Amino acid sequence: MKITQSYYPHIHFGTTTRFYKDDNNDEVGTNSWLLRNDIDWQKLVAFELENFKTKDKVNVIQFAASDGSEAFTKLIAMEEHGSNEFEKFYPFQAYDIDYEITKAARSGLINCIPNDYKRFEEAGIEFKKYFWECIGNLNIKNDNMYTIYNVPRTTFQVNPKIHNRVVFHNDDMLDIVKQIKDDSNTIVMARNVMLYMQENDIEKFTTILSERLKPGSLFILGSLDTDNSHILKYLDNGGFKEVMPFVFRKEKPLNTNKSSQNSKLN
Repeated sequence: MKITQSYYPHIHFGTTTRFYKDDNNDEVGTNSWLLRNDIDWQKLVAFELENFKTKDKVNVIQFAASDGSEAFTKLIAMEEHGSNEFEKFYPFQAYDIDYEITKAARSGLINCIPNDYKRFEEAGIEFKKYFWECIGNLNIKNDNMYTIYNVPRTTFQVNPKIHNRVVFHNDDMLDIVKQIKDDSNTIVMARNVMLYMQENDIEKFTTILSERLKPGSLFILGSLDTDNSHILKYLDNGGFKEVMPFVFRKEKPLNTNKSSQNSKLN
């Protein structure tokens, strides 16, 4: 899967910002941060709890997991909700194609900057409940948050209660999506990753996902996905309906006729 470099002017946030070349010599630029505000996390987890209330087990699969910021954010929202029923959602299975960032996510450490603490404060969440300042630093290869943007950062230990609820894997999402086994009890998160993918890979991924997921399961995107690809067209063809901003529920089977027509056009 070829990934194209992204550009973030005036960036002043994030747990990691990386610019590097991958094994295929493709330019890659990525960043991650906690409590990303293009989705209402508290509303999301409340909706998920209601949507899967009749299920004994819910499978949470996250692609483009990066340093764990997104998984930790969702887990913190579940913890703040306070329901014991979220136990059936654990552990999350989180995947990223980048070995270095997967290694960082597995470490149980995370780098944060002042804006991270501010977002927690604005959300009414106690930062120190989930992240503890520790001795030493998490050094991620090609992480340029400080060298490019001169933003000070501190390494924190992630509360083990949160970290132990997610398993991080170093794998390609286009391979893993083919292996999904669903019983209308799956949540797939692939947020703000389409920006880095070629359009034919986006269509391929969405088509396979549409085939694998059954009615009632959810697919969650980010703002950069809808702004920088035709994924909404593919999701409509795949039988998904938007039930809240950036959250899509599988409602009906994949429209194979439209899928075939789209392939001929591309």
